[in-house]
Parts: sequence; structure tokens; C-alpha cells
Amino acid sequence: MIDLKKIIDIYPDGKKQAQTLSLETEKLILSMIPEKANYTLIAVGGLGRNEQGIHSDLDLLFLIEDWKYEKEPMEVLRKFWDLDLKLGYSIRTIENVFQHAREDITFFTTIIFTRLLYGNSEFYEKFLEAKKAFFFKNRSFLFTSIYPELKKLSYIEKDRTILFNQPQLKNGFAGLRGFQTVKWFLEIYPEYRELEQTDSYQKAAQSYYFLWAVRDLASFLTERSISQLQIEILEKLVVYFGFKKLFEAEEFLMKIFHSFSHIYDLLLLLKEKMEKDLPMKKNLFSFFKRKKEDTQITVVNNKVFLKEESVENYLQAVLYAVRTDFELSESLIKKAQLFFSEPISLNPAEKEIFKDFFQLESKLYPAFYYLHIMNFLSAYFPEYKKMIYRPQLDFYHSFSLGQHSIITLKQISSLYQKEHPFFSKILRELSFEEKETLIYALLLHDIGKIMEGNHIHNNQAIIDSILSPLPLSLSQKKDIAFLVIQHLVMANTCQRKDINRIKTILGFASEVHSPKLLKLLLILTIADIQAVSDNKLSSFMESSLFSLYLKTNVILSGKQEEQGLFEEERRQIEDAVSKDFPDKKEKIMALFPEEYFIEIDNQEIKKDIQIIETYDSYIDIQKEQDILKFKYYGKDEKGLLSKIVAGFTLNHLNILDSKVYTLSNGMVLDYFYCNPLLENLKDPGEEEKKNLRKQILTSVSENKSHNIQLFANKLYYWAKKANLVEIETLIELRKIEENLYYLFITARDFPGILYFITDFLKENSFYIIKAKINTVGLRIYDAFYIRSIDSSQNINEEEIKEKLDFLIKDLKNKFELK
Repeated sequence: MIDLKKIIDIYPDGKKQAQTLSLETEKLILSMIPEKANYTLIAVGGLGRNEQGIHSDLDLLFLIEDWKYEKEPMEVLRKFWDLDLKLGYSIRTIENVFQHAREDITFFTTIIFTRLLYGNSEFYEKFLEAKKAFFFKNRSFLFTSIYPELKKLSYIEKDRTILFNQPQLKNGFAGLRGFQTVKWFLEIYPEYRELEQTDSYQKAAQSYYFLWAVRDLASFLTERSISQLQIEILEKLVVYFGFKKLFEAEEFLMKIFHSFSHIYDLLLLLKEKMEKDLPMKKNLFSFFKRKKEDTQITVVNNKVFLKEESVENYLQAVLYAVRTDFELSESLIKKAQLFFSEPISLNPAEKEIFKDFFQLESKLYPAFYYLHIMNFLSAYFPEYKKMIYRPQLDFYHSFSLGQHSIITLKQISSLYQKEHPFFSKILRELSFEEKETLIYALLLHDIGKIMEGNHIHNNQAIIDSILSPLPLSLSQKKDIAFLVIQHLVMANTCQRKDINRIKTILGFASEVHSPKLLKLLLILTIADIQAVSDNKLSSFMESSLFSLYLKTNVILSGKQEEQGLFEEERRQIEDAVSKDFPDKKEKIMALFPEEYFIEIDNQEIKKDIQIIETYDSYIDIQKEQDILKFKYYGKDEKGLLSKIVAGFTLNHLNILDSKVYTLSNGMVLDYFYCNPLLENLKDPGEEEKKNLRKQILTSVSENKSHNIQLFANKLYYWAKKANLVEIETLIELRKIEENLYYLFITARDFPGILYFITDFLKENSFYIIKAKINTVGLRIYDAFYIRSIDSSQNINEEEIKEKLDFLIKDLKNKFELK
């Protein structure tokens, strides 16, 4: 058999790997063919191109002169199958080959490159002559098959197409298949071969063989043919290359993104040349408009063109395009990318035009996206260029670093377009200078990730030098620096702390300093969170941010004394309860803790009261977008939360958020927001809901939590996908008042971790008063307010923290998270 490891070790270059494996494969094939056979064996597909991939199919064509020899190749095919070789084969006459090629574009492309492996050379020459005549007569079949796909490609969509953290190496149009498409086309249309002399082709060829080597190695390590670089495959590559840090893995993935970019650029160039040869259509110039007699801008077919290049003209072209809902032409974008390949500084006239961009409101995102793909932003602050192709392997962000940053502006445009009762109002009331400050901060808030290490510390180290040459006032630069350095503080406060405690609000207010920065930080936080995966803000986080903003603003604006911070909010709550429940106001206000009314809206309160008045124990299940919302109502008892959590885990439900309320009547009302790990639970019917209620209630009553370890170990994919990311465990435990402690834990998430934490608290005689559970990507942020069951017990805080730390480390080892 072929020594694949030897080929990889000796030939790191993808081209040499492909050629060597093709040669070794050819030797293997010939060693199994009898001396005399009534067929001619031809290498097609990858083997025909002399590019055999590791664990890829062997593409073979058995050419026979007469159908009476059809069964003869089966003898050698059985030998191949005995060796577990993957085959893509066909047995055909010459006439049948081209009859099938007329009908199937995949087979058509498979026979473009062929090589004789065995048989009658004269018969093979006859095949080649027939192939040459066939392709000359039918080559338009390839043109009409390729062009519709190429037509979809554009400079505008390039980044959105290629920048995925689990890239498609083989079949994506910017991957191996893209370059192979160009090679097919040039073989059938030799008049386009001047393309091979271009810089774009040379870069794409180098990228192609780099991607080939990556795919070969991935296929070797996984012992199967790889098309997509999924998380577990990337992990194997990281181990193979000996990367010790996430930053190194991201650098490696950046090379893949750049390779995609070169192949995509070549496809765009081919598209451009193909379009020049398309027959002219009568309505091609159905719309032609010159903006003004003295302008450099023209519009053809709703696409904006530029006559003369300059920074001012490019900025004007973008403004004109977004204001009129036209598109920038491909040629304009392509020229702009070259024009802005070097750093720039704006003259006074250009600065004035650039200021118009910050007032575009709903058109803000398309305008800055054009600046992004034209390389203007990279030329304006060169550090931005390092963000564009950098992946974010934290399994939290869906987009690359550059894409995430620019998509934050999409969220701002959305706030202008879709009226939000509170956040949109704040945004619209910002002054021009505040809007400008906000947009700069959004574009640069993750700039520290271009360097190794903690990106907040990096932000602090480099932001002043980035802002220094920009045409901004000193106060603006100071505010942008604050927002960039502190962009996580508002989200972290909501996720990690009790925002209903006066000390939390006072601490947060002392970090923010002013009502102006509070407003900007609020909008920045909303845009940043939503740009993680281009999704809507969760209702839980939205209400938390809203409440934190209101309370902090009261202090920073000096509208109210600190001790009266919650009086107005409580009065509004009481008015709402009186309106909806006039006869039960006092009873209801006494039953629930105050934060319940702050965090839960009136419609949900009505439903909760109906549950309380109807049932002794109940579980309500509702679908909200892609998650399931559970309400658990029942009698409070020691270790109840750990039993409930065990019920969720055993039923393939991963808890993302929770709100835990202890009522004055000795009952609990707990909200859980869960991600279903099984497909049939993502939109459960009434029967599935009934079974879930039964199983969770059974878990609570029978305490089936001993099954957790066995169950969680079976979730192999969850454990393995986290290995790339080193997430530090942090534990905070402090005494708030007599026999009341605050416990905060941030650590790597995995199935059942909440159960193990709550069970630990139960076993150590702690009673959970309140819990705030939050999961972001692969990290948990869990906060608990706990009391000791024995109020006279002397709590050793350091000892509890050490035990918890040991518990989590032990769990990591058990789940193979090393």
C-alpha cells in the first residue's frame, strides 16, 4: 500500500504531493491489472489531472470497443475494493462516453483531463480525437454551466462568501473547486489562456496548492476525504502543527482565508473576460444617467462608475450610490482596492465629505461596507487591515474579526430603520459628534485582537496611537478610547452581577463617569452583542441593559439621591400591578421578590399568577425563536436547583440563561432558557412537551442526577469542540452580610456543569437564594446568592473556592477537556 505519511513528510508542497500520490496510485493500479485485457484504462478527474488527493476517489474510465466486454473490468475492480479503495468508475464505449457527457456537466468536466494508464494506445488516440471534436462542438455547454455561477460572484459579496470559521476547502467556489473550474475553462477555451500570465492566476495557483496540502493533511489525520475544515478537524491540525496558542491557530486560518481571496479574485477576472464576449443585448444600456455636467460620476444600468480617481471622488461616489439606492460597479470597487492599497490622510475637503457618512442613519451600514471592501478603512487606519481576514476561534463569534466590526454598523442602521421604543430614541438624540464617536468606537472596539494576548489589554496599549493621526478633537479621542477599552463592562455587569443591588449600580456608575458615555456605551453594547451572529438581542439581555441604563443614569445625571434610586421604578411597578390585579395588589407584591417585577413583563406576570393559583407543581414550556423557555413552579427544598438542572441535562437541554425566584409562600418560580441538543426538541409538539414535563418532574422527585456523568460523557462532540479554546476558570466568593454570600463562576461550558456546581453547594450545606445563569459561546457566567443552612457555621471562603476549582478541573479531565 501507499505510504501516505511519507508523502506528506517529504513533500509539504501541495502540487508535489498531488503528483507523487498520482504516480504511486498509478503503480498500484497497474500492479493489479492482468497482462491481457479487452479494455483501455484511462485516468480521469483528479487522477487524470495528475492531482490525486489523499482518501479521494480514484476516477477511472474503462473504455471498451464492444459491450460484450462490459463485465471484464469487474475482475480488477474487485481487487480495488478488497483494498478498500474508493472508486469513481464507469465502463463505456467511445460513443457512450460522449453521449453521457452531453447530458451530465459533472461527467463532462471529469473527462477534460485524461491520461492513458493501460491498454491500446491507438484506441486511446482514437478516443482523444473524438474528445477533441466533441469539446469543440459542445464547449458552450461548459460556458452556460459555469457563467450563471460566476455571475453571482461580486466584490461586494466576496468577504461574506469566504470568511467562515469552518471553511469549505473543496466545493466552495473560492476553494479547490473554484481554481479547477478555471483550469477546465482554459482547457476548453484556449483563447482565454492569456489569463495564465496574469498576477491573479499565479497567486491563485499558489493558493490552490496550499489549500491542497491542507486538505491532504486533514484527510490523512482523519482517515477520510475532507471537504470542510470543521472544528474537530481544525483541532487535529492544531495538534499536528504544535500550535500552543489560539492566536497561532487563527494565523493559520488567516492563510486559508487569503488563499480563498486569491482564487475568488481569479474567478472575478474570468467572469469579467467572459462578459466581454457575451453577445450585446438590446436593453443593456436601457438606463444611462450623468449625475451632473461637472461631476466625475456616471450611472449605467443602476451601477455607479467613476471617471477620474481621487479620494474625494470615491467618497462622493459611495455617498451618491447609497443615497440613490444604486450599486457601485465592480470596476469601480476593483480600482478602489488598488487606489487605497497604501495609507492615506485626508485633506480638509475630504474630511468634510467623510463627515457626511456619519449622518447617514439607516444607510450607515451600506456606506461603510463599501468603504470596508474598497480598502478605504484599511488605508485610513492601517491597523484595520489586519482585522479583515482574522478569524475568531472562540466558538462564540460567527464572523471574522473584520466582518464582526462592520456588522455592528448594520445593527445601528437597523435601530434607525426599525423603531425601538427606547434604544432608537437614544440613538436619534445623539449629537453629530456623539454619533461620530460611537461609529469610530464600533469599528475599533476589537482592534486588540490583531495581537496576541488579552484584547482589552491590547486595546489599552494601542488605541491612542491609532487615534492620534485622525481628524478628531481631543475630547472625542478620549471618549473613543474609553469605549474601546471598556466595551465589555456593561454586558459583563448585566451577566455577572445583581443589577438590583445599589452597590452594583454605584460601582458601574463610577466606571462610566458621565451620562454621555453611558448612552454611547449602551448603544455600542447592543450593536456588539447583536453582531456576534447577526441575531436579535435576547429579551433577557435587553431588559437587563435597559434597567442598568435607567438606574445608572439616575445617579450620573444627578436627578435623584442614591437612596431613592429604586423608588420611582417601584412606584411604576405597583401602578402596573394595581391596574392588572386591583384586588390582589398587596398579596402579589408581597409574594414575589422586587427584581421579579423588574425582569418580567406584565403579560408573563399574569400567566405566572394563573399557574400559582391553579397548580401545586407545574412546568410550562414555550418556544422562543431557537430556544425553549421553561418555567418551573414548585415547593422549595434543599438541592432543588441541582435536581431541576439534572432533569434538563438528562433530557438533552443545555441551559443558556436562567432567572431563579424564591417566593414568600415557600415556593419557587424559576425561568430557564435552553438550547435543545436534539433535533426533535427544537420545536416540540404537545406530546413532546408532555413527556419533557414528566421526565423533569420525575428527575426532581426521584433525584436521577447520578446518571449525569454517564450521560454527559456521551456528548463527545460537545467536549471535543472546545479543546481549541483555553478558557480560564475564575471563582469569586465574598461575604455580603451576615450569612449571605455572593458566588460568581466563569469557566468553560460542558454538559451538566450547572448540575455539578449546584450539587456541590447542596452537599456543602449551602442554600441558593438566587441564581443568575448565563452562557456565552463556550463560557459560563454563573452568579449565586447563597446562605449556609447552619447560620452559625464559620465559612472558609478560600477553602470553598479551592474545592470548586478542583471540581471543575476534575470535570475537565473526565470530559477529556485537557
